[in-house]
Amino acid sequence: VGSVTYYAQANVNNGGCSSLTRTPVTLTITAAPGAPVSGGNQTECEASPIQTLTATATVPAGQTVVWYNQAVGGSIVNSPIRNT
Repeated sequence: VGSVTYYAQANVNNGGCSSLTRTPVTLTITAAPGAPVSGGNQTECEASPIQTLTATATVPAGQTVVWYNQAVGGSIVNSPIRNT
């Protein structure tokens, strides 16, 4: 995590000339965000009409939650609900 700056210079392949200036390129690795905070497991007794449970989680401002159907890999779940 951090930044480093390198400078690129163009050189002619036959060894003749080099660019008069160098172009800065900064490489930055930012820290990964922490895992979201779960809204907690939900349990509901069967009823009529069928109840709908919706998974919830929160993250700090400037971040979003993306839901998956597996702990690793898997597919994105657009609406994490259970109603059957």
